Amino acid sequence: MVPAATRVAPGQTVSVDIHVAAGSQPVDGVEVHIDFDPMKLQVVESDGRPASKIVNGTAFTMDIMNAVDNPKGRIDYAIGAAPGSGNERSGSFVVASFRAVATGETTLKFSSTLPRKTDITYSGKSVLTVAPSPVSIPVQ
Repeated sequence: MVPAATRVAPGQTVSVDIHVAAGSQPVDGVEVHIDFDPMKLQVVESDGRPASKIVNGTAFTMDIMNAVDNPKGRIDYAIGAAPGSGNERSGSFVVASFRAVATGETTLKFSSTLPRKTDITYSGKSVLTVAPSPVSIPVQ
């Protein structure tokens, strides 16, 4: 995850890109489950309204799942490559915009347990070799 800013103030928004860098490994599916503190952050649309889904990145175009649950502090997102479209190896897969609602340090974490397991796949098999790192966002 790559946040556009390293800190935000209450009321400000910060965009976070989810990037995959797979090197020579082909990738045809990405499933991302992110947990966040809903008392500190809320997922919003570009106009600041609460979001029910997040924005596709540039790597793949076939949405499989796209849901935001602001009260629970959850994002559940999956995207894949259309058959015959080639296999992406890296790129921005999704962009989430968060509005800071209260001060304090908060962390965006990838869920790693079923049924909300973050994964990267090729031909139906996991190719995720390193657990994704959480990202801290100070709200000051």
